Amino acid sequence: MSYRENPSKASRNMPISYEFDQALGFMEEIWTGDIEINDVVEFWTKVDGSEEAQVIRRSLADVRHAKPIFTPQQLQAAVRNVLLPRRLGRDWITAILVQSVQQFRMSRQYQVFAEYSSRIEIFSSRDEALTWLLRRDPRP
Repeated sequence: MSYRENPSKASRNMPISYEFDQALGFMEEIWTGDIEINDVVEFWTKVDGSEEAQVIRRSLADVRHAKPIFTPQQLQAAVRNVLLPRRLGRDWITAILVQSVQQFRMSRQYQVFAEYSSRIEIFSSRDEALTWLLRRDPRP
């Protein structure tokens, strides 16, 4: 199955934003609204092209205000075809912040699909997520 199911939405605003916290050394991702697989692929492509992200390689993904509207098969294909080729050989650490069962399920699937390129944990508490994240160093 392809991860590029609906290219007609290319003109809408990006529902995933991010910023770098230089002092603490991590990237914070904010996911809001309906998230299609194309949004995820676009985000990964943009972030993986960022020199700053490649140095930090630590992120807090807040998906509490997002609704994933893609299938596990689409996510698996995107991880296999887009994410893994870009991140293999680099240790990436991600804490995912969720509040719903649907968000947890999709995050757990991502955790399994991306296990070869990332250390991922899922949290419902921002404080716990940051504590875990900041205790891990992705640099060799």
